[in-house]
Amino acid sequence: ILEWNPLNGKLYAGNDGGVYRRSYFFNGYESISTAMSITQFYRLANSASDPTLILGGSQDNGTFRWRNDGWQAIYGGDGMEAMIHPEDPNIMYCTTQRGSLYRSNDGGFNFIGNLEPTAGAWVTPFMMEPGNPDVIYAASDSKVYRSDNEANSWYEISPELTGFNTGPL
Repeated sequence: ILEWNPLNGKLYAGNDGGVYRRSYFFNGYESISTAMSITQFYRLANSASDPTLILGGSQDNGTFRWRNDGWQAIYGGDGMEAMIHPEDPNIMYCTTQRGSLYRSNDGGFNFIGNLEPTAGAWVTPFMMEPGNPDVIYAASDSKVYRSDNEANSWYEISPELTGFNTGPL
């Protein structure tokens, strides 16, 4: 949404990332929504071994980590699925649109990328296997994939799924 204020000559832009202001004298937009809590989370993950740790993928604003008493942005893009290893909270995963998967082995300070098996839906489903968190599943646009080694390599575990007709829902 764009609104022009003729009294002060400023243009205001509102979107899912906040509210911004622009004037003739400023080259760019200035965020004026820093105190607003407007983040929309696609997915949240909590740590089974650290009650002070939450990971959340948010629309247009990336992935955030809550530790003890505050949120910190740890990865950009559209944050989607988030997972935290149940036994080792330093191992965490975040995803961005279309199934791009990233793993951190140091609690979210650094990420290893390009771990996805193939392109997926806008919010591609990922999950850890209960009782065996080194095994991860991913559902792409057409197949289901499995990794037995923390997403380092993948193999298909389903046939092509795009040709099935499930009928009306």
